[in-house]
Amino acid sequence: GLSDRVWHFRNGTRAYAAAQDFFDCHDGDSPGWQGLPLMGYPSLGRNSHWETRIMRDDVMSYGFNPKGTVSAITLAALEDLGFYLANYSAVGCMA
Repeated sequence: GLSDRVWHFRNGTRAYAAAQDFFDCHDGDSPGWQGLPLMGYPSLGRNSHWETRIMRDDVMSYGFNPKGTVSAITLAALEDLGFYLANYSAVGCMA
């Protein structure tokens, strides 16, 4: 069978903190919390999109979503790259 390695944003990043707030999973409360996972399979787009099963409404999820929204987590990830300054007043609502 296939084996898949799951990648997460590291603790100390804006995306990690935004995911903690959104999902209410904090280090002391949730010992298994490693952060928001990035997509593994299929290999096209691997580790560059949010795991679709968790973030299906976000524009950074894999696949076509005409109602995709830009979440605070995605804006935080863009800020983590060091090239962007996010306008969090433009954040959309995820279901």
